[in-house]
Amino acid sequence: MNPSFVRYVGLLILIVAFTTACSPSMTVRPGGAGISGTITTNIARWQPTITADDAQIAVQQGNLNSSVPGGDNVWEVNLGADAPLMLTVNSGRANTTLDLGGLALDSVSVTTTAGSLALDFSSPTSQPGQRLSLTTGQTNVTASRLLNADFAQINGQFNDGRHTLSLDGRGLQRAATLNLQLGSGALELRIPDGVRARITFRSTVGRIQRVDDVRYTSVSAGVYETVGFADSDAPILTIDLFSTTADLILVGL
Repeated sequence: MNPSFVRYVGLLILIVAFTTACSPSMTVRPGGAGISGTITTNIARWQPTITADDAQIAVQQGNLNSSVPGGDNVWEVNLGADAPLMLTVNSGRANTTLDLGGLALDSVSVTTTAGSLALDFSSPTSQPGQRLSLTTGQTNVTASRLLNADFAQINGQFNDGRHTLSLDGRGLQRAATLNLQLGSGALELRIPDGVRARITFRSTVGRIQRVDDVRYTSVSAGVYETVGFADSDAPILTIDLFSTTADLILVGL
């Protein structure tokens, strides 16, 4: 069963409620105009409903909280850059791959409960964004070229897992903030040379596992700045990390 999404132009809100399967997966990438794609499933109950009005389109699947032996659940979504997007993705227990490069993004909100999340801004977005929000459960997160998105604020709540965030791309275009709450596991934070950033790490039990001391200077306990921070008047990326037990690794690019 491969129902095609409708095509839609305007301000879009994509809401996806993802059910469980043996190996559920979701891929979102730029392409075409409006929204298009397919869902492949062999379970009749998982057939999605698609609704649209003048302000939004919603693609939603039935709520099923347990796996079905032999169940297929594969989402392939294409998003066009022809209209500004407020994008909401709830991918549940799935392996989720999002390439949002080149899109006109006002805001993005992604929620997962388990699996993996690979987020990439493969090319610069076509307009400045307001907020990127990531909320994950037992999910390993890899986020690449985050500065291509030009968000004013990035918020994350990572419950458990090993995560890698790369703040590379076209560089910091304006002052921005990154606020993360970490549960258990570890976060590797990668900041390229030339980005002016201040990192504050607070934790109940977690520790700073490793720091690339060629690229970072310790200002005070748990506070680091990129080398040359005080000698530059470039926009500042303010990073505030709070961890329960997760460790932090600071490296360069």
